[in-house]
Amino acid sequence: MLVVELLVALFAAAVVLAWLARRVRVPYPIALVLGGGALALVPGLPRLPVDPNLILVIVLPPVLYQAALLTSWRDFRANLGTISLLAVGLVVATTVAVAATLKWLVPEVPWAAAFALGAIVSPPDAVAATAVLSRLNMPRRIVTILEGESLVNDASGLVLYRLAVAAVLTGAFSITQATVQFVLIAAGGIVVGVALGRLFVAIHRQLGDTLVEIVLSLVLPYAAYLIAETAHVSGVLAVVAAGLVRGRYAREAFSPEARIVAQSVWTVVVFLMNCFVFILIGLQIGAIREAGLGLNPITEGQLVRVPVPELSEERRVELTKIAHKYAEQARVAVRNVRRDGMDMLKRMEKDHKISEDEHHVWSEKVQQLTDSHIKKIDEGLAQKEKEILQV
Repeated sequence: MLVVELLVALFAAAVVLAWLARRVRVPYPIALVLGGGALALVPGLPRLPVDPNLILVIVLPPVLYQAALLTSWRDFRANLGTISLLAVGLVVATTVAVAATLKWLVPEVPWAAAFALGAIVSPPDAVAATAVLSRLNMPRRIVTILEGESLVNDASGLVLYRLAVAAVLTGAFSITQATVQFVLIAAGGIVVGVALGRLFVAIHRQLGDTLVEIVLSLVLPYAAYLIAETAHVSGVLAVVAAGLVRGRYAREAFSPEARIVAQSVWTVVVFLMNCFVFILIGLQIGAIREAGLGLNPITEGQLVRVPVPELSEERRVELTKIAHKYAEQARVAVRNVRRDGMDMLKRMEKDHKISEDEHHVWSEKVQQLTDSHIKKIDEGLAQKEKEILQV
């Protein structure tokens, strides 16, 4: 019940913040992030448990789908070259810049791990771009390019992240193989999205029931994303392609009543998703604040040792809990990387890129690497507990 109550409170706070943002004429994502940060500073506020994979599946498809649905296919096609250059070239350049900066600041970080971080932070957010651009008096072509780029750059970032994780696990990287894999994943996602978009448009033409059509339109982005991810291609591009196809044939396949109702429903759904995501981003400031009170983030599988001032017994207990929390987060991160690596090895064996014996050898190496990192984390936790008790 605590999670349900916390979610209700967060949505209520998000509604108030969004209303205030409209009153003061600022993009509501900015107000939500700042409001979430302010809430995170409230002492004793319970933390909302977040599963990144679950958040990705629930939030990303409808947000991207609605943005693609409202994108003009004619404008998108006319500026496809520029959009592609920004969505791929700019994301790659940003990834390299972030990786190089991190490597310069922390030389101990492996290049593959630095590229993984760069891939995570490089794609700009589609929702923030749309919300900010809607407030500015900019030429239509520039708005179309920036919004179109923000739709597909997540695909570039996710593919680069997968390649970086593979490099971390195997210790090898091939630019040719990475390029081929990138093209195949992107093309596969587009094919899945276009096929599903046309299928759903054909089904819509036979329905003639507004309520059923709305429910079916809510299913399409999730279906496109999940089917594409199951096929090991880009779920992001599948959703965007399905949204563009659905938007292009909207007037032919849907009645005026269905289009009006669908627009209202999608506006509410996406607004709720945006509120949830941006306020969660702000709430993460609480974890950063806790880290600054005596613990630093995890580097190279160990907790960083920092001086801690004289502590009361209550403060010792609090810091010990924080240390355990960070250690558990590190274990989960290591296990997630292991899972991604195992999945990638299975796909490579299925596609006959490696033999069964090679799969077995690499699986053992991944398991040994995972066990080694978890051991370091446990040793770091024990050392941190010892330091806290000695202060």
